[in-house]
Amino acid sequence: MSLSSFTIFPKLLVELQVEIWSHAAPDEEPEVCIVWPLHIKHAQGEKPVGTLVVDTSWPIVARVCHMARETLLLRGQLRLRYSPAAGFFVPFRAFNPAIDTLYWSRFQIDAMKKFIRQPANLPLLSSLRHIAVDLPGAIRPKLLVQLIRKAAISVRTISIVLPASDPAQMESPLLPVGRDHDDSHTLTFLPPAGRCRLRDIPADTSEMIAFGMPEFLAHCRTKMDDRGGKVDSIHDSESVKNAAWDVNSKSFSGLEIKAQTFIEYVKGDDGRPEWFEPCGDCLTGDPFENRALAPVYIPVGQRQNPEEYRVLEDDSEYPEPDADGEYPDDEDYISWD
Repeated sequence: MSLSSFTIFPKLLVELQVEIWSHAAPDEEPEVCIVWPLHIKHAQGEKPVGTLVVDTSWPIVARVCHMARETLLLRGQLRLRYSPAAGFFVPFRAFNPAIDTLYWSRFQIDAMKKFIRQPANLPLLSSLRHIAVDLPGAIRPKLLVQLIRKAAISVRTISIVLPASDPAQMESPLLPVGRDHDDSHTLTFLPPAGRCRLRDIPADTSEMIAFGMPEFLAHCRTKMDDRGGKVDSIHDSESVKNAAWDVNSKSFSGLEIKAQTFIEYVKGDDGRPEWFEPCGDCLTGDPFENRALAPVYIPVGQRQNPEEYRVLEDDSEYPEPDADGEYPDDEDYISWD
């Protein structure tokens, strides 16, 4: 029903119209929050930006009329920030740990280790339900156990993110950093800069990946169970009761570990929303060997406010070489301690 056919609506008190528009706002949908900046100099004391936000869709009610849109904006039910790629303001909201997924990449592992250990971050970590890390960043179940054991006791899902669901898009063997292989390669990819989600990689597809994804997931679970013995002694009985860690079986039986890949939102030619996998055109190689494979570094003084500006669009590209064809020589790009 349109406003023109609902003739009684304009005759209602303005205050009542405002309440109706406010109640018409949609519920929050699960989104993915990407830790930012992508390149953090942890050795110099840098840490992730504490303002965690996610991109969202435009609520349909905001397109109905000016009053509806203004109502949502004034009540904080619709928040906008500027997107340089789009050339206009796009909707976002604060990260909701109850439904959203927190993602970090291989380039942020050490910074996240420090983040986990800081008492001030305990309220956020203890409320997390879904965590995602890219494949090279997931090679150490010890870190994930440490995270759950010390803080994120309520985690229910850990996603191991690959650059694509199609093995044909990953030309070289997909092997984790730090393993001993005669011909080891790693796949380096950057997360999407726009609104994105995570899609499950079917079991029959993951079995075709050269790395052996099912075996890796099983390896993660085994290692996590082996290292999880101290969970009981750290948390009180009530928190453990509601945790992924099962006291009786001494395992993370309440935890789902799965393989996923990014999908990013775009508007199709017909104006309808479409989701596609943006990370398939990834670069292969080790950023230890090739600085071109690590994200652009944004100096602290040049970092924008994530609540005003879609910051991922600034470091979603690989760095450009200088006049001599050299890339930044930064020893603090990445390390696995």
